[in-house]
Amino acid sequence: MGRGRAAVAARRGGLDAGRGRRGHAVSTGSWHAGALGRPDCAVRRWSGCRRVRAARHAGRAGAGPFGGDAGSATVVVLGLALAVLVVTLGLLALGGAVAASHRARIAADLGALAAASSAESGGASPCGRADAVVRANGARLTGCRVVRSQADVTVQTFVPGWGGAAVARARAGPVDP
Repeated sequence: MGRGRAAVAARRGGLDAGRGRRGHAVSTGSWHAGALGRPDCAVRRWSGCRRVRAARHAGRAGAGPFGGDAGSATVVVLGLALAVLVVTLGLLALGGAVAASHRARIAADLGALAAASSAESGGASPCGRADAVVRANGARLTGCRVVRSQADVTVQTFVPGWGGAAVARARAGPVDP
């Protein structure tokens, strides 16, 4: 008789000869049975073990959505982190452009009101007054035209992150009755 668990159990009168604990076929030849009566490649004594192990792992090589390559999750996570970083930087630049546009509009409105008010009251330099108000609001006066009591003002502000400029134009004057 052989040396495997099934053979030992059969000699004692326990299990059927050639069967392991759970009914798996067990050979009592040149290898030892595993814990459940199945062949365990680590204790086999013949060279076919390599073939069995290679066949057992062959189905796993292409498993998963990314081909089962080790380390591919790291590449995917780094790609996603880079995408999130690019989107975040783009949104920050867009927010800076919107803020600069609002700042330019406010400066243009206030500059036009200051020039129109100065022209209405008979001030010496309505565009000089508009320039002072526009500079106080963080913008640069690029154009000023006063006709009678109506002022037309153009201003420019720096857009952080883009290196460009936001331009705004405003007109103010008395309402005709």
